Amino acid sequence: MSTTEVPGPARLTDRQIQDAFGRLDEVLAGLETIPDPGLRDQALTAVELLLEIYGEGIRRIADLSRSPDGTPAPGLVQDQLVGHLLVLHDAHPVDVRVRAEEALDAARPYLKSHGGGVELLEVEEGVARVRLTGSCNGCPSSATTLKSAVEEVLTGAVPEIARVEAAEPEAGAGDDRAEKVAFIPLASIGRRPAGALAAPDA
Repeated sequence: MSTTEVPGPARLTDRQIQDAFGRLDEVLAGLETIPDPGLRDQALTAVELLLEIYGEGIRRIADLSRSPDGTPAPGLVQDQLVGHLLVLHDAHPVDVRVRAEEALDAARPYLKSHGGGVELLEVEEGVARVRLTGSCNGCPSSATTLKSAVEEVLTGAVPEIARVEAAEPEAGAGDDRAEKVAFIPLASIGRRPAGALAAPDA
């Protein structure tokens, strides 16, 4: 006796997810321009209530996915979309600094191949302070490559970070003392006011 498989719901690609977030921003912006105050408030309240309900559901999924020793499920925290949603609802089970350190650890071999390195000093109120190290001084292209790599890994792994500031090298760090790298602005998901969502980077 043969069985017929029932296809599951269609899954969105990363590109489709990005497009959906963009469209959602447009729709939400349109809700705020509804001329009727009562209707506008009802529409925005409906969105806020949906966010609260889905947020609580996501937090419970995160709790239920933990192993007996409290470790979060790897797949749950490694998926970019899921990670951004966990951040959006203040439900990410891994500390922001730990995620930043892990992201930089994964990038260090690449940075080293370009003669540079990075040290994470602190993450506070949406700002990550780092110290760039290595032989990037005197070579604008190497410095740009290093800063771009740091920006990319932190943006992808830690959406709470709004910007990165590169601290002046420590005294005695050789040629690195000659340069203080300006802060690197980062795009971020950020928690926005109720009734608005931001799209994760593709």
